[in-house]
Amino acid sequence: MIKFLNTKAMYYWFVSLLLVTSMFYSCSDNSYYAGDTIPRDLVNIERVDSVTITYSDSAKVQVIITAPLLLRHIEFNNNRQEFTEGVHVKFLNEDGSMNGTLEAEYAIRYEAKQGVIVQNNVVWSSIDGKRLESEELIWDEKNKKIHTQKLVRIVTPTENVYGYGLEADQDFSNWRILAPLGDLSVPNLKD
Repeated sequence: MIKFLNTKAMYYWFVSLLLVTSMFYSCSDNSYYAGDTIPRDLVNIERVDSVTITYSDSAKVQVIITAPLLLRHIEFNNNRQEFTEGVHVKFLNEDGSMNGTLEAEYAIRYEAKQGVIVQNNVVWSSIDGKRLESEELIWDEKNKKIHTQKLVRIVTPTENVYGYGLEADQDFSNWRILAPLGDLSVPNLKD
């Protein structure tokens, strides 16, 4: 003889079966992840359009950087600021007056290494008429030195010097071209 369950017992059995089945489906790996919609290489990047950065020391502005785009990469021991659409830098004296500018089509600053690389049509100009042109300059912030192995051109009010490689103080007060090209004027040289 077949014994039928009463309606109430059948209801509880059906609800229990439904709950157990839904628990198995809820354990599946179909949940939403940010990585499903955002590419992994963009997750640790901050993007800033039309950026102006002001660096100061002892409440005196020393450098003003402007750029159409800044990408700030946030990675363990490799944070960096990348200016992919160009950069314009104003260097200021202690009294706030401008003493030079730097322009380049690309720049990247490595925070941990304390270094900056500017590339592609790099032009540094001072208010006293000096001008440096190169395809790349590397600034060692820690040692306050600038260098490159690329072709450089230095124009002053009295001379035009070309060569490969450059070493300079960060304010260009002392500089030397490693492999100069062309004619150079040498003051106080006796015949």
